[in-house]
Amino acid sequence: MRSFSVTALVLLGTLVVVLSASTSENGQRLLTEQTAQKRISAPKAKALEALGVTPGVTRVAVSAEAKVETDLQKTCMRVPLSLCLGENKMLAADAHGKSLVGWWHFDDNAGYDSSGNGGYAKPVPPVGPARGGRGSSASFDGKNAVVLPHAQAMQSASGMTLAFWMYLMQDSGGMYRYIIRKGTDGVESTPTIQLHQESRRLHVRVKTEGQDEERFDSVGFIPKRRWTHVGLVLEGEQARLYINGIRDAMLVLRGKVRFNNGPLTLGGGKEMAGVKSFIDDVRVYNEGLEEARMHALAHGALGPIGPDFARLGCSNAPCTFQHAQQGCPEKYHLCEARELYAGGLQVARANGWFLLNTRVWPAKPPNHIKPGETRLAICCQDGSQE
Repeated sequence: MRSFSVTALVLLGTLVVVLSASTSENGQRLLTEQTAQKRISAPKAKALEALGVTPGVTRVAVSAEAKVETDLQKTCMRVPLSLCLGENKMLAADAHGKSLVGWWHFDDNAGYDSSGNGGYAKPVPPVGPARGGRGSSASFDGKNAVVLPHAQAMQSASGMTLAFWMYLMQDSGGMYRYIIRKGTDGVESTPTIQLHQESRRLHVRVKTEGQDEERFDSVGFIPKRRWTHVGLVLEGEQARLYINGIRDAMLVLRGKVRFNNGPLTLGGGKEMAGVKSFIDDVRVYNEGLEEARMHALAHGALGPIGPDFARLGCSNAPCTFQHAQQGCPEKYHLCEARELYAGGLQVARANGWFLLNTRVWPAKPPNHIKPGETRLAICCQDGSQE
């Protein structure tokens, strides 16, 4: 004879059910139930009711396999893509914070907004290949556009974060090409992200209070035929651009960002050149996300390499060896050969740094340096190979 003891804790500690059940070795199901009920306040009763749990006696069944089922667990079973872990714990695949106010993953062929704000993409974009072999993406031929509606929840004084994945299939061709913008065409547009007219750099435009449009470009380049994660954080009087989870460029603005209630537009339009590309997993947050969360959004962009592994050194000056030695950020150093092969070169390829220079400075002075010679400085995090 085996004995089982199960204790089920129900929401907010207001209802406790203790039962003991025993089963014979042949799996015969025996139930013994003991219940205790406490007085529940009106606010707590409403909270229970919202979860589909009736304040009162909760029946518990224990089988020979010691499976437990409660009313709260039944509620869990009704949540899509959830995993009920027992003991009133639930793991939801699409769980997200309140600051996520727009989310289009384009996996449903319907352009549905998974943030819960109900904004459908119009028109539904042509289906593109899946990122990571799962689901699908939105396809753009350089002429079509997709409009993602504005939601009241996007209005926030604390800031805004825009993030998406992009698979670029063309060069700029000598003109600025629209990737994504928010606002009404010809009236207000903040932020705007374009492909630069002279390269595959990103070009960002932001309107601020009391000022005209402020602009800046990425340092890195967007590689062709490779999934790249792009993130733009607008917070206070600062704009931060991320490529593959790494902060690529930052601009201190002359005033606070002037947000608008216009829609988001992906791609080009009637007289606006778009980019031939695939776009996936577009997210809008009504706050400026910190760097750790930008790292998480770009998970997998650099393969097994973490976004903290490497940084670009002396990006704002001609990168001589002397500049390279002094140009690494705090807690970073010029990568040694083993660090370059362990991940430094991979990061440089993914973020387009080799379009700046194809030669890389070593950590130790080379035997021969030409006067004024410049190369790429790739900096690795201290302790990255310990």
